[in-house]
Amino acid sequence: MTISLLVSAVLSVLTPVGPRNYESCTSIIELDPEGGLDYAEAWQGEGGGAQARHCTAIALIALDKPASAGAILARLAEEEVFDPGVSARLYLQAAEALMSGGRKEAAFRALRGAYEKAPDTPEVHMSAAVIYATAEEWEGVILTLDALARFADLSSDAFALRGRAKFELERYVEASRDVSDALALDPYLVDAIVLRGDLLNEGISIPNDPFTAPKE
Repeated sequence: MTISLLVSAVLSVLTPVGPRNYESCTSIIELDPEGGLDYAEAWQGEGGGAQARHCTAIALIALDKPASAGAILARLAEEEVFDPGVSARLYLQAAEALMSGGRKEAAFRALRGAYEKAPDTPEVHMSAAVIYATAEEWEGVILTLDALARFADLSSDAFALRGRAKFELERYVEASRDVSDALALDPYLVDAIVLRGDLLNEGISIPNDPFTAPKE
């Protein structure tokens, strides 16, 4: 698992301490996660602060220990009091890691923390939709993507994800409209193509289906 959110915005307020640095830490993790974890923990012992702890979380994720990483990220989010946006991103990272580690309730607590820090924002809605989908909380997927649509046009991935949620809730006609919109934006999107096949198996036609030859 990798953290999907950009870390640069987080790092802008996590000031490094001592001779070690975040770039070196993450570079080591890419080559040797165990070595990166040792580096990060040593850095913490030298007073590396929040950056060192964040790098420790990255190393734990690389070592397939997302629940432990999520706990660190959630604590960093709680401690970030100066920038709500950074705190929200840390909470989202924590929620993603915790969900990957099977800590569903803890993941949802972190997600609530993100909404408290940055309510009704596109980044939080899209990330929340993916987290809800991982938990197979399909109503949550639909609600968050509907909220996202109030701020911006949905991407092909977002349409496909919302369509999948509606399919799982047996709202097939609505799902067919979402998959149609997804394919209109990206006719080669794998998730949309798979969903199209599932809908056809249920006897549901796809509006403006790009894979159906026009009748002459």
